[in-house]
Amino acid sequence: MISQHIHGHRPISIEAAVIYARAFGVTLAEISPRLAGEVASASEVNATGNAEPVSMARYRNRTPVIGTAKLGQDGFYEVLSDLPGAGDGSVEGYSGDANAYALRVRGDSMHPAIRHGSFVVVEPNSRCVPGEYVAIALVDGRKMVKELMIERADEIVVESVNGNHRQIIARTDISLIHPVAAVISASKWRPE
Repeated sequence: MISQHIHGHRPISIEAAVIYARAFGVTLAEISPRLAGEVASASEVNATGNAEPVSMARYRNRTPVIGTAKLGQDGFYEVLSDLPGAGDGSVEGYSGDANAYALRVRGDSMHPAIRHGSFVVVEPNSRCVPGEYVAIALVDGRKMVKELMIERADEIVVESVNGNHRQIIARTDISLIHPVAAVISASKWRPE
């Protein structure tokens, strides 16, 4: 698991980053500057720069599943509903984004990082960072989950984790791009 985080094959969660920081005796910012910023806004950071436990009371513990992402070379997903509770149940997991949503994953283009049957939690109010996964909607209606490789002023480059398909997408073709904050196992799904 650690090697998947180090090599960018799996996004690191806040909980995992705090555990790593404590275990290695380093600051959270040394593990993940992005997550350190999120934790700083949700918890107190002591004078030595070590993160105190995050108050999970500020995080939502159920995220609505609003669609299914079919991950393949043509990777797309279909949204079942934009209304929380009107989709396909929810997943247990913590998100600081009140607008977070989850997608059920089908297919293997993101294997082994995102497995068939698992869920991705998407946080639309967070910033996309190269090397992390993103949910993308194109103006022509296609939607996909990919790894963001490069951001340029006029285009982005994304690819499947298994490296079989790299794609350049013009910014004018993108209607939205949201970061994937977590990959959640199928056992955390709950029907509503």
